[in-house]
Amino acid sequence: MRRALPAIAACLLSSSGLAQQTSAPDPDAPPAIQASLERMRQATEQLHDATYTLHKREWMEGDAFPPQTIAVKLRSPDDLYLRWTSQAYQGREVLRREGWNEGQLRVSPGSYLPTVDLDPSGSLAMRGSRQPAQMGSITRTAQQILRGADQLSGSRELDASYQDLGRVDVQGLPSHCYVADLPVSQDPGQYAHRVKVCMSLDHGLPTSFMAWERAEGELRLVEHYLFAELRINPGLTDADFDPENPAYGF
Repeated sequence: MRRALPAIAACLLSSSGLAQQTSAPDPDAPPAIQASLERMRQATEQLHDATYTLHKREWMEGDAFPPQTIAVKLRSPDDLYLRWTSQAYQGREVLRREGWNEGQLRVSPGSYLPTVDLDPSGSLAMRGSRQPAQMGSITRTAQQILRGADQLSGSRELDASYQDLGRVDVQGLPSHCYVADLPVSQDPGQYAHRVKVCMSLDHGLPTSFMAWERAEGELRLVEHYLFAELRINPGLTDADFDPENPAYGF
């Protein structure tokens, strides 16, 4: 696969785009990105369970959804408990467990509203969000990044360009970050026109993911996810994914 490999950039991010400051080319940048992706792959495979805080900002057709903060419990492969702690949707709880409830989400909307079971991709479950609730899984985020990288590395026709940002602190966590401009014109199935991926230098898992789409001739930020306070393999049990757990509101 042929890839355009521009000079390394030190980038300052705003909510609307990237401000670039170029520096001398680094011929080791592409292998460094590949090494971090492989480290993330290994970390994902070794992740049995985790707790963390997800900070989520999303935009749809130029309009911003409210910022959301979600306390997450995750057990591989797809057991997930989410509790909203932000002002937006405060008190909402979502439970998904592999092989349970016919694949539906158990949702407690909070504010004394009744608990319901919802299709993860249905309009009610997707209200106020670009992605299904299960994409709150750090494992699924890592797998999405890796699928995209594997698709590009396995194709001779698709061209992507990369900027290796080197070490970047993401909410105080040392991370290896890069920006990739994806070949949407060649393959409309690409995730976005541009992504920024940050992976922890400590544990290898994602610390931040951002995506831009092109609209009216300009790039617009549409997704920004931050993974904070990550505890890896704390030993979660069935009780953590049981709707009868007395600490939950289902």
